[in-house]
Amino acid sequence: MNGSGEFDAAYDRYKADIFRFIFHLTGNRAEAEDLFQETWLRLVRHGPLRPGGQDLKPWLLTIVLNLHRDALRRKRVRRRSPWPIWAALAVLTGLTLCFLIPGLAGFRQSQKLTLETALVLLVILQNALMLFFAPLLMRRGRLSQFHS
Repeated sequence: MNGSGEFDAAYDRYKADIFRFIFHLTGNRAEAEDLFQETWLRLVRHGPLRPGGQDLKPWLLTIVLNLHRDALRRKRVRRRSPWPIWAALAVLTGLTLCFLIPGLAGFRQSQKLTLETALVLLVILQNALMLFFAPLLMRRGRLSQFHS
């Protein structure tokens, strides 16, 4: 940009439209504010790379889209390897198999619910719930503290 007056005019003219567009993309006010600041910083650092006389708004929207794509890629990379969760599920599966066979054999013979059988059934239920809910929670980012 040529000067602060030109930047101020562009900022005043496009700030509402740009922020609205960013908020629509992210759905999160904090992320939208970060992308909004980064968009204007890029404008100041690099200046408008557009032929003279063209409107600045399409160039700003292109910056926003590129920044948003970069942010999505960074999030995807962080969520790729939740190995502690899968390791815990593998341990639960192993425990289930270790207790399942003798516990169910005893249940079949006596047809009575003993403490051992109840614990086996509890481990099976816990394992099934973890296998079902862990991927859902990971997709929603609730287990992000386990991600490396």
